[in-house]
Amino acid sequence: MSIQSLVDYAIENSLEGRPLDVDVSQSLVRPPLPEWLRVEDGLTGPIVVADVFEFDAASLTDFPLSSDRGPGSRMPPTDVDALAYYLPIHFYPRQWGIYYLDVGAIQLAEGLKGAPLTPWDQAWLDLAMQILYDHERFHFMAEVAVTGAEVALAADRGRSYPTFFRDPAAALLEEALANAQAYRRVRGKADPSISSSVETWMLGQGPGYRDFGAFVDDADWVLGKRQEGDFVLSTASPARPSSPALPTEFLFPNIGSYRIPQYMVLTTARRSIRLEKRFPKAFNMEIRVNTAEHDPPHFHLFTPPRDFKTRCTWPELDVMRGDPGLSRRERKNLERYLVVYGEEVRRKLVAAWGRDLPAIPT
Repeated sequence: MSIQSLVDYAIENSLEGRPLDVDVSQSLVRPPLPEWLRVEDGLTGPIVVADVFEFDAASLTDFPLSSDRGPGSRMPPTDVDALAYYLPIHFYPRQWGIYYLDVGAIQLAEGLKGAPLTPWDQAWLDLAMQILYDHERFHFMAEVAVTGAEVALAADRGRSYPTFFRDPAAALLEEALANAQAYRRVRGKADPSISSSVETWMLGQGPGYRDFGAFVDDADWVLGKRQEGDFVLSTASPARPSSPALPTEFLFPNIGSYRIPQYMVLTTARRSIRLEKRFPKAFNMEIRVNTAEHDPPHFHLFTPPRDFKTRCTWPELDVMRGDPGLSRRERKNLERYLVVYGEEVRRKLVAAWGRDLPAIPT
């Protein structure tokens, strides 16, 4: 059963129109919908949508954060879900996905660095976004697990997840596993001092979140998913006896290349921070398009490993004034690249500049 088929099933059997706060209050431990994601009649309005995006660190020159706090004291004094939030499919079938708070991601990046960000700190922003994504991704995996169990056991359609969502024990374990998933990646790839900083931050978080350490090692990670899997099966089939030793970790899918919808909520003070859409690497180059850019419409061209090459206008493909030119070979590769991805690039440029743009003549 594919992830998409389970998502479609959850959408078809959702409880759209039922306020999430009802289930949050009944769960006792689930984090409430954050204020930055609220308005009187639904979700907040100032949202920039991008399937694959990253903050553009170069845009931070106009919006520096305060630097009055010293190194080691800048980690956000809050749980992960105050910086990013997963809206479940069952409650928000048309708006489900991961939502990030712009200043929250920046504050986390500054905490990881231990100092204010500069335009050259893209790596810190990337790491902060990865931590938030990995945590929220587990919430998606848990919802998919419950949906899959409901389908397999022919349980009441669409009723299992709200019950699971309100279960305090399942919610606490889910937060611990979500933090463990984020920390495991940091520990495996980042410098030990960074992973230590993340560990200290997570240990200072609330119940459930701070218990991630019990599931960091590989064997404990599997056991943790088995415990959560037992909650999942008990929700879909309440009459079954509890069996936390069963290999129920298979319920939590490896989502691979599946794209969870992701949204960035821009606060008023930082509305001009750019987001960056990265297109696939091909023909020895990569195109990126930023929001909140200046005229004329253009894209940024990078060549391996991650080196900025130049900026090209659309649709003329002229190199912008003051930028390095393209060799004949690079020009040929760009033309080949745009044969494959040109229409996607054009649509993103249209969205970024808010006006129609012609296709490149073939």
